[in-house]
Amino acid sequence: MPPVLLPVLLSATAPAGPASTSLGAVLPVHSSLVATQAGPLRSPCDPTAAPHGRSVPVHLEEGAFVLLTVEEWDAPLHLGLAHGSQVCHGTLATAHPLRLATSEPRHLGRWLPAGTHTITLSAVVPASAILTVSVTRPADLVAYGMHPELARAALRAADHAWTDNHAARSTLAVADFSLPSTHERLWVVDLAAAELRHHLFLSHGKGSGHRSDARRAVRFSNTPASNQTSLGLFRASETYTGDHGRSLRLDGLEPGVNDLARDRAIVMHGADYARVDHIAEWGYLGRSHGCPAVDDRAVQSLIDDLHDGGLLYAWAGPKSTGCCTLRAGTEASPEAPYQPDPLGLVSIY
Repeated sequence: MPPVLLPVLLSATAPAGPASTSLGAVLPVHSSLVATQAGPLRSPCDPTAAPHGRSVPVHLEEGAFVLLTVEEWDAPLHLGLAHGSQVCHGTLATAHPLRLATSEPRHLGRWLPAGTHTITLSAVVPASAILTVSVTRPADLVAYGMHPELARAALRAADHAWTDNHAARSTLAVADFSLPSTHERLWVVDLAAAELRHHLFLSHGKGSGHRSDARRAVRFSNTPASNQTSLGLFRASETYTGDHGRSLRLDGLEPGVNDLARDRAIVMHGADYARVDHIAEWGYLGRSHGCPAVDDRAVQSLIDDLHDGGLLYAWAGPKSTGCCTLRAGTEASPEAPYQPDPLGLVSIY
């Protein structure tokens, strides 16, 4: 679904009173200038009851990941996302705009159930900002080709990362290792723009390989020197230049599942064995030492979108999904472990 931008003032609704604004129909992306008004808000996200505020109701017909982006503020603001009068989903505060032109946008992301929720802006002085509300439903990711269970699990995993302050960018990469390597099984979605940024082929670790089908990954772990791919939720961290050129370090966010990723040097990098022409020649992608490797001609754009705060969620099928992120299902498949090609034709890097 392409993004829809509406850079217009939000219209006040009479029944809600002068301090309330309505988004109307929730579009994938809705961007507007919002100004606070005199009068404190009654919100669980603003216990100080600042003297200037504004509320924006958002109604969701189904559960979805909502990303709020605030930018170009002209005074310090407190942004909240609430449900009713008791539940505060999350908050963020902006610094004083000493240099407005260089102020970085701030984001607040949460998975929200169906229903009516309220965005609140409050300040001690009159203030305004550009507020963008982006809504991503599981169905939107399914439309890109993701498995329905993966789509929901990935957005719930993003909620965990945003709730725990691990995320700083609006990009979410999703890997489906239940698919063979001959499929484009890596998606990168910009949750702020509601658009698909990349859809790429992705290599898995040689230790994760099927004993007779080189296209498939069937075993995953957090074990050093296993050459196996790890599943679960990762934070894309800093870049560095190594054997594969500019690459991206990954920090696993799930204890016992992928939290040794940095120690294992599990990184995202480019490789010529992850190109589609490798599939044309060999019938599958080459394998890594456990790293998620992509086409070396596309990796720099991918790194630019993810580094320093983007997210990666890696999945291996319905049985690998726990409550919200991966908590179980990493045990060995009966088809594992990987057995080397007796003819030595499997390319491993």
